[in-house]
Order: sequence, then C-alpha cells, then structure tokens
Amino acid sequence: AYVLTRGNRAAVVDTGNAGSADEIGEVLAMLGLTYDDVGQVVLTHHHPDHIGSLPEVMVGAATADAYAGALDIPNITGADITAVGDGDDVFGLQVIETPGHTPGSISLFDPGIGLLVAGDALRGNDDGTAVLGPDERYTSDMETALASVAQLAGLDVQAAGFGHGQPVSAGAGDLIRALA
Repeated sequence: AYVLTRGNRAAVVDTGNAGSADEIGEVLAMLGLTYDDVGQVVLTHHHPDHIGSLPEVMVGAATADAYAGALDIPNITGADITAVGDGDDVFGLQVIETPGHTPGSISLFDPGIGLLVAGDALRGNDDGTAVLGPDERYTSDMETALASVAQLAGLDVQAAGFGHGQPVSAGAGDLIRALA
C-alpha cells in the first residue's frame, strides 16, 4: 500500500493484505492525517495482497471514492468501485492501463514530479537499486505484460514504487527503459 499526499488530502494506492488497515492508518497519522483526509482509494489490480484490506480501509475512509481498472472490478468486493482507464485523472495522477499481470492492471503516473506507482506491472529489488519486470509466476499474460513495460518505458519517470520490492528514488526511467 502507498499513501500519497497533496497538502492535507491523501490517496491510498492498494490496501495490502487483509489486516493492513491499521498500518495504513498509522502512516496517515505519521503524516498528520487521518482516514477522514483520504478522498481516493486506487487499486492497481485485483490480487488479494493489493485489495485485502479494502473493506476496512473504506470504513475508515467513509467519504473516499474507490477506483480500479474495469476488467478487474468483477474480482473485487468490499466497495463500490469506479472504473478508470488510460488518461483518466485520479488525485492528480494519470491512470495508465498496464494489463498483463491481470487483465485490468493499472499504474499511476504524476508527470509533474515523474513519480510512477506501477503496482505489479514492474517490481523492485531488495535495496531500491533495480527495476525488474513482471513476475512470471503471478502474471496472467506475460506477452501483454511486457508490452505494458514498453509503454511505461516511454514515460519521463524519475522515481517508481512497486507492489513488491523497494521503491527506486532516482533514475527509475533509465532502469525501466533497459527492460523494454
């Protein structure tokens, strides 16, 4: 899960495994915020380690809207979800369809600061120095997933966060282009 902030507002990207809502609340508190400040919950895809705490997060963030890629919504329960796709804007972030890991996988990009939140379209390594491609063990369509990596390589990415592995804080775009 990621908590992104803009002033006194927040968005939660993915909710982690079941039982993660308290930890997300602790992160909000460290930032001087509460669940009342969360306006958006964005799910990058439907796997349980990304949506497991959705019902609890939505109870805490009772006024938040939830979003996910259209093709993954039938596999997500626990909230009313609005479908988003290429070019949609959520919390000032550009939605990019990155299918392959799941049919409805999405990533989020802030072109103003070059931040990419890739979900499981990409992975990081254990120390934040590398970007790895999608994990074949959990990817439903590897050929499509690699096409999504090529799409992400065209963005002006400076930093990237992933569902698995440590974020890359600088030079992420070059590392993504090396994969494509």
